[in-house]
Amino acid sequence: MEPSMSEACINTTISFEVSCGTHRDPRVFYYRNENLFEYEDAD
Repeated sequence: MEPSMSEACINTTISFEVSCGTHRDPRVFYYRNENLFEYEDAD
């Protein structure tokens, strides 16, 4: 059974940000969630 949109938004911050579109500026989202993107820059 698929979780409802509201449940997904409540349960996981990243899903809340992405699925519910609360981040109005992607740059702000990146700045506030920079740790989520660190793996892309790992050498």
